[in-house]
Amino acid sequence: PTPVGMIVPNTPEADGKITHTVQYYQTLTTIAQAYQTEVDTLLYLNGWQIDWPLQIGQKLVGNFQRAANPLEG
Repeated sequence: PTPVGMIVPNTPEADGKITHTVQYYQTLTTIAQAYQTEVDTLLYLNGWQIDWPLQIGQKLVGNFQRAANPLEG
């Protein structure tokens, strides 16, 4: 089993899309770190705001590793 709070990144589909299902003890920060992206990028790709709480079972989608951070340059 995976240790509590540890995230094993999902494999991208053929089009590069990744779907991550939020589990217990996961935060935007730990999810972003697992997919080697920034929290701002994760929020942008999912139309989410930093002050909205994550829900267990919530699906986050995106092409995390290839997406440019919309707040950079």
